[in-house]
Order: sequence, then structure tokens, then C-alpha cells
Amino acid sequence: MRKIATSTLLALALSGAVYADAKPEHEGQRSEASQAYQANQYQKVVEITNTILATNPGDDIAVYLRGSAKVEMGIASGSAAVIREGIADASTAIKANQGRAKPTYNYYLPYLYGMTNLARIEKHQPHAKVAIDVATQLISQSGVDAESKSNFCYQRALAKTNNGDANGAIEDFKLAITHNTKHLGALMALADAQESAGQTDAALATFSQASAAFPNEPLVYNNMGMVLQKHGKTNEAIKAFSTALQKNPNFFVAQTNRGYSYLEGGNPTEAEKDCNASLQVAPNQIHVFSLRGTSRLVRGQWKEALADYEGVVRVQPNDYVAWSDIGFAKFFGKDYAGALEAFDQVIKLQPTARFINPWRIWTLIRLGRGSEAAQIAAASREKPEGDRDWIDHVMLFHVGDMSSTQLESIAARADKSVQAAQLCEARFFIAEQLQHANREQEAAKQYQQALQTQARQLSAYRGSLYALRQFQ
Repeated sequence: MRKIATSTLLALALSGAVYADAKPEHEGQRSEASQAYQANQYQKVVEITNTILATNPGDDIAVYLRGSAKVEMGIASGSAAVIREGIADASTAIKANQGRAKPTYNYYLPYLYGMTNLARIEKHQPHAKVAIDVATQLISQSGVDAESKSNFCYQRALAKTNNGDANGAIEDFKLAITHNTKHLGALMALADAQESAGQTDAALATFSQASAAFPNEPLVYNNMGMVLQKHGKTNEAIKAFSTALQKNPNFFVAQTNRGYSYLEGGNPTEAEKDCNASLQVAPNQIHVFSLRGTSRLVRGQWKEALADYEGVVRVQPNDYVAWSDIGFAKFFGKDYAGALEAFDQVIKLQPTARFINPWRIWTLIRLGRGSEAAQIAAASREKPEGDRDWIDHVMLFHVGDMSSTQLESIAARADKSVQAAQLCEARFFIAEQLQHANREQEAAKQYQQALQTQARQLSAYRGSLYALRQFQ
């Protein structure tokens, strides 16, 4: 759920780095500003460096630190103007640095990082091309130390990533690691780039390399777990997240991610425990309330789940996914009127969210409002048969235009990637109609067959759990 955030600089070593324009009496403030930067307190960095520069405008260390902070602030806020201010500061520091016997190469990092992110925000690739060209010139210069070359290769890789050169970025991340085997940002970014390129084995090998270089860094194990989870290796993912938590018990990101893996693996009890632990460390994680709600929902605690989902919409009232969760919880609790209100809110907020329409139609039928259900299905009826998708078929089944045999047959012929999901939904809604007609035994068989698909992520699967009272 969380990937490494690339940072613009490695901490500037201030000891022995005081130049003619950087007065000794400001050394304590510069150190404080550097520490604030490392703590992500960027506004504090700006305030401290402004005080220094008001007294001594020629302090290049202070202007460099302010530029670095402004680049980060601009990225966080999406403000191109603030990033440009940071780039301007970095340029000032670079000019002050030119001609010195021992240049401070870190001054180039906020400039390079700023240009790449300016390209991303303004959707103007030439900015990143400037970063690539400047980094290339720096890498080729004689006298550049290995650590600085590593940083420049890393920044060039980020710029290439922005410009769509995935292979070039991978090679530059590797080159950065060659110059500095303990460049954490490059190791994490390389693994991410390899995974994005479909090189999963290579990505996992890079994570192993990173864990050897940083055996106590929880982020390495967390990001490894994310890749494992993505590929359905749930038990291995749980192990990786657990290792991250061993390294740092308060690393709530790994706690949340492990909770998600437990839920995907069919262990919602442990998932809820992890959600609770994550929220104790960081109480305002809205997405964790949603995850905890689902952990409760699949255990039959729909009222408790509903409380979590309603907590999400109190903070994010336009979150249509949270409204759909509210609708499902109420539907499973047989509050059909409440469910319909939530499903209607989904469409109001996101008219393209067609996935909710089969549920809206069926809820209306449950409420005895079949004519309104038919109105929703009208567009599907008007489509040529060859243009109908799975959602159309389910809606037409609800209004009597398709038999249960036809619906299940369509699902059975679906592509393997969606076949289990469509069979689950077909069997659930067939069971719903049978149950509504008081054909309880036949309905139970269909609900059971829906569960046999193991499509745990689907509301139809969860609805079958409620119908059979077979909670996880």
C-alpha cells in the first residue's frame, strides 16, 4: 500500500562545510534546519533559513536547504510555483559553489529533483530532459566522488522514468547502486521499476540485495511484501510484513498491509487486529477504517462494519466506494431501504459506476418496486445483444429477460481472468431470486456454489456468507 517516497537529498554534512559566505555563528541554525529537513518538517526549514538569509544573503548552505525544502513542499502540494522557487534557490547555491576547490555536489540534487517533478506536474517533458542532460554532464566530470555519482545516476533515473524511458531508468538505478551499494532510494526504486516492467523475479532479487545492505530497514520488507501480495503469495507477504514490524513495531504502514494480506487470505480476525494496531499509531487513516469495516463485515458484524464505513463518509462525503460499502452492509443486514439510498448515492456521485446497478435493481425488486427496476434496465434492453457486457446480462436477468441457465452459461464461457467472479455473481443472484420465491433449499445450493468460486473480494461472495450464516 505504500511505496518509498524518493527524497531529493542525502543529509548535507555541515561539519567542516562552512565557507566564507556561510558564517560560523549560523552553524547551529544550519544544523537545526538540516535536522528539520530529515524529519520532513519543511516549513520549519524555510523559517530557519529565512532567518539566516535575512542576516546573511550569501549563505549558500542555507539557500540550498531552503531550496530543498521548497521542492519537497511543492511536490507535496502539487504547486509548480513552489517547486520553481526551490529550483531558483538551488541554482543560487550552485552558482555560489562554482570555482571552489572542493565543490559541494549535493547542491545539484534539489535542482535535478525539482526539474523532474516540475515536468511531471506541468506535463512538460523537456524539464526532465534538462535534468537528464545536467546529470549526465555531472556524472562524466572528473573528480566527482562515487557517492555523488550514485546520487546523480539516481536522479537521472527518476527523470527518465518521468519521460517514459523505463529501460533507461532501470539501467541508471543499477548504475547508482554500482557506485554506492547502500543507496536505499536506488534499491527501492529499482525493485519498483523492475516490477512495473514485469520483471518480478528480478524485483524480488533486488529486495533481497536491499535486505542484505539494510537488514534493519522495515521499508525494504514492507515493499517486498507488497510485491508478494500483488502476485497472490499471501503467506510470504504476511511473513515479509511481520519482519518489517519486528524491525519497527510502530511501522503502521506494514501493520495495515499485513492486515490487508490477512483479509485476502481469509483471516479477518487477524486483519482487524492489525487495523486496530495501525490506528493506535496513526488514528486518522481513513482507508484503514474501510479495511477494518470489511474485516468485520465478512465475520457477520455488519453493524460494526457499517459504523466504520459511515466514519469514512463523514470525512470524505463524496467517496462513492465508501457509499457502496455502506449499501452492501445494509443490504446484508436486510435494511433494503437504507441500502437503496446508499446505492443511489453511488450513482449520484459517480454516474459511471455501473457495477452498482445490478444491486440497485435487485434491491428495488426486494422492496416491491419492480417498475423502477425495469427503468434502470431499459438501456441494457435497448443494446444489441453483441454489445451487452456482464453488468447488462445480470440486470436483464433480474427483470426476467434472461433465465438462470442462460446467465450461468454466459459466466461459464467468460475469460478465465473473470470467470470465477462472474460465476460467483451469477450463482448469488440466482440464489437470491430462489430465496425470494421461498425456494430455500435450492437457494442454499446456489449460495454454496457461489462460495466455492473462492471470489472472496466480491460482495456477492460476502452476500452468500450472510445468506448461509457461514462467516469467516
